[in-house]
Amino acid sequence: MMEPNEITVSMSHRSFNIDISIKDLKLIEAVFNGLTQYVDKGFTIKVRETYMNSPKDSLRIITKIISKPEQMKQWQQETKSLISVLRKCN
Repeated sequence: MMEPNEITVSMSHRSFNIDISIKDLKLIEAVFNGLTQYVDKGFTIKVRETYMNSPKDSLRIITKIISKPEQMKQWQQETKSLISVLRKCN
């Protein structure tokens, strides 16, 4: 039996957050697939992505509007590249 994937879910009256390890690329891909299906149905999402290259680095924020499948593919590729960089920093 495979080891279960661990996620952390936090909720408030304003948000539903899921934290996934950046090592869990299959689960991250599944989340992107779900978001892609959502955008494919004509919905638009506004993404606010935050990251730090290291604990000494300042917080970086990226905001984008995604309304087309090709924009989802581009964001997914950008995120994969960023995850690769972040994993190398640790």
